[in-house]
Amino acid sequence: MSFMIRFLTGWAFLLLISCGGGRTSGGYDELNNPLDSPGSQRRGEAPLNESKYAAGSYVEVTDANAGLFIGFPDTETQAARRLPLGTPLKVIGERGSYLRVETAEGEIGFVPAIMVSDSSASRGVIITEIQAPSGGAPEGVGEGPPASVPQLPGGGPFVAPEPEVPPISVE
Repeated sequence: MSFMIRFLTGWAFLLLISCGGGRTSGGYDELNNPLDSPGSQRRGEAPLNESKYAAGSYVEVTDANAGLFIGFPDTETQAARRLPLGTPLKVIGERGSYLRVETAEGEIGFVPAIMVSDSSASRGVIITEIQAPSGGAPEGVGEGPPASVPQLPGGGPFVAPEPEVPPISVE
């Protein structure tokens, strides 16, 4: 029995020596783990616990469907009210993917962080819909013969050809 223990201990020692003596290649970087799947949420420049919006900073609503939740929302919660585009909000804190904010009227609630952006990013330019010029088309535009639809040779209506592959019958 002691021969077997010495034999296995020797092989374990040789195996350890052949692997570099147990030396590591350096520090572990948890943000860029090579075993993470592509697109993993842990990859990126900012660590997970670092907030994009600091408490006390101002953000603006950038999504027409943004709603203000009075309490922290769950799967059954409905927004207390909809926030118009460009509404300025003061960031109080962050919880998950939501920002705790205060409106100009003093109302405090939660807004999805994806529906707001830094207020310095837009500087008041808000596009709500695409509008045509009210004065009509400028002179020279839209004049001329109307566009014609190309005609098929023969002038008759289009008829689809018969399929080349006969249908399969099920017996």
